[in-house]
Amino acid sequence: MHGNLSVKLLSIRYKTDFIIPEQYFMTINWEPAIGDPTPIGWFIVFAYFVAAILCFRSAITANAKSIDFRTAANLEQYFWFTAAILLILLGINKQLDLQSLFTEVARVIAKLQGWYDNRRNYQLLFIEGLGIFTLAVGVGILWLLRRTDVWVKIALFGFCCLGAFVVVRAASFHHVDQFLGEEILGWRWNWILELSGIGVIAMACLAYLRKPRPYR
Repeated sequence: MHGNLSVKLLSIRYKTDFIIPEQYFMTINWEPAIGDPTPIGWFIVFAYFVAAILCFRSAITANAKSIDFRTAANLEQYFWFTAAILLILLGINKQLDLQSLFTEVARVIAKLQGWYDNRRNYQLLFIEGLGIFTLAVGVGILWLLRRTDVWVKIALFGFCCLGAFVVVRAASFHHVDQFLGEEILGWRWNWILELSGIGVIAMACLAYLRKPRPYR
């Protein structure tokens, strides 16, 4: 499996036409498999898909009459459909654990370029840069959705929480991983944080579905 992965990744080239040596990719510790076959792992996947179904129902309930995104109803429908697709992808990624592949490839490149020993500084820069970018995008989306229902904005907040969780996990800070692995009342913090984001989105969907639609 690692050999096949290496062949694919050997196509990565830099502007200097330098080819990444195959032996570096042989050290990648990742393969397509079920990442978390535990009951709680499958429960989180189930939660993602339930939230996605609720988002689809919310999109249908939005009562959009056209594809004109200037109206609140159409913006809400577009948001809920997009949210549903993202939740399905996150649910699939929960078991494929693609962010771990990203981390492994970044580790290989860091060793090849000689800055692996200084990786913590680069990780901080990555987190800060991505955080600023995510904040800017979030503010932009919030402005775009400014006329929409309050529950749409709450669902957006839930997505921000999930995005922050995924980014922090992908950065792979040892002390952060250690914290996420700690337990409180038998529940790990990574379970609590991930399910909290999903729960906020699901709650927003349920509240949105219960409200009468004023758009006619």
